[in-house]
Amino acid sequence: MTTLKTLTRQYALYSARDMGIQILSILNNTTSPKLGMTIAASKSAEPLSASFNDLVAKHALREDTDLFIRASQLAERALLEGIDNPESLTAYHAIAGNRSNESETLSAYLWDEASYMSRSLSMLTDVVMPTALRVSETIDQAITENRNSFDQGGQVTTFGWGLLADPMFTHSVLNYAQQKLNLFDPDQAPTAYYATVALAHADKLNDITAASDVDREIVKGYLDSAQIEGLEDDIEQILLKSTPLQTLTLHLKNDRANPITFMRNVTKLAQVHGQFVLLANHLDKYPNDVPEQLLQRVRSASDVLMCLEVAVEALRETDYNNTLIMGVEFPEGEPQTVIVNDDRLDNFKVAGYEPEQLLPIAAYLHMDKESPMPTLGYTQEWYQAHGPAIAQSAIEFMEQEDEKKTVQHIQAGYGIIRNQLTDLVNQYAAQLKLSKDQKQTALNQVERIVSSSRAEDANMPAQIVRLLNNIMATATESRFGDLLNALSDSADASGFESVLTNTIVQDMASDIFVQ
Repeated sequence: MTTLKTLTRQYALYSARDMGIQILSILNNTTSPKLGMTIAASKSAEPLSASFNDLVAKHALREDTDLFIRASQLAERALLEGIDNPESLTAYHAIAGNRSNESETLSAYLWDEASYMSRSLSMLTDVVMPTALRVSETIDQAITENRNSFDQGGQVTTFGWGLLADPMFTHSVLNYAQQKLNLFDPDQAPTAYYATVALAHADKLNDITAASDVDREIVKGYLDSAQIEGLEDDIEQILLKSTPLQTLTLHLKNDRANPITFMRNVTKLAQVHGQFVLLANHLDKYPNDVPEQLLQRVRSASDVLMCLEVAVEALRETDYNNTLIMGVEFPEGEPQTVIVNDDRLDNFKVAGYEPEQLLPIAAYLHMDKESPMPTLGYTQEWYQAHGPAIAQSAIEFMEQEDEKKTVQHIQAGYGIIRNQLTDLVNQYAAQLKLSKDQKQTALNQVERIVSSSRAEDANMPAQIVRLLNNIMATATESRFGDLLNALSDSADASGFESVLTNTIVQDMASDIFVQ
């Protein structure tokens, strides 16, 4: 027999179930577009009913709630009107259409619950997850850059002798040497003394006087109007006074036995001479428009530059003829670089070696980065005589260096994660006005994330999401953080709906059942 008590309890459960479905329906209409999924409210009817039935079996209904009062009123009316099968859902829906003060209150309740859950979803989708992904990407990028700085094992580059890398240009330099300097007789082997002679001629031929104001204006005016493509402004200083070429000559003269400095001077010579080649080609193309003041200065500078090229070619064919390794450099933030004489590279390969074999040995010999290169560098004969003997020591040294780099990278990674997450905590602590203790709780969580960051199952975005969820909960209430964590842990749409359904049941249970 149906009694008022049993029917009231049944109608209370129906009402709670319908309210849960309505809350899910509201969430589907307001937030599902953001989530990219549909919340199937109707499919939650059975789980909601099962959850509430389980609760009513363990807990009594509170009789001071609007839901109980409303259910009692509807049950009493159903019994008075003699409705058939009053415990059925159909009977409940037939009689529940009548509005009352309690029904209005319950409507406001479900909208409040829907609003609370909607705010939770918005907090997760609009703030927590985007922030976590952004910070995680920043951490990944910084760690990758740090790893790359340690992983740069080295590279082999070649020194190609500036403009003399071009055989046609070298031929013209040799012709100049024979016709103007009486050097490089084809019937005689070249000597390093040729360089001394050529450098002396460079000093002698540098008759570029300091330009008067008139000459300066003429030269500058011509260059400005000519608009020669690729010509740089620095060429004016070389044309207007003798000092730049005197300095270059002095460097080539004094540093000819230091391979690192010598290469830099040759590179500088190639840059300057390349500019004059551009200018000379233009002047040859338009000879009638060239002012005499400019022409004389270009001829003098060109003679000086050709003499310097002769000196470089002489050293190339004598002092540096057998040099294999020209230098070892350690650029800041870049891999160690071994510079090989391009003239000797093919012979080195033909002998059965690979350029990369030079990397550990060169790094070993210059491990303090301050060790000077031997005069004129290392020859292939030196490598063949000493390379194999020190190769094992060099490899062991590189392995030790790699171990040190690994430790440094790990420590740097910890620092990157800690700094990024500490900044994040400080940002939200200020925005949410967290207390000192609340902020410290978040910082303690940061340290736990740092210490576990190298675990195989570490998921940085998920850990940052949980950190933010807990910060939000600290600023509001713990159940808010629990909901955010449960939602963010959901793997798919089904899990997402399950979290929402369970949250509705838990929230309503605390309000309508005796705890």
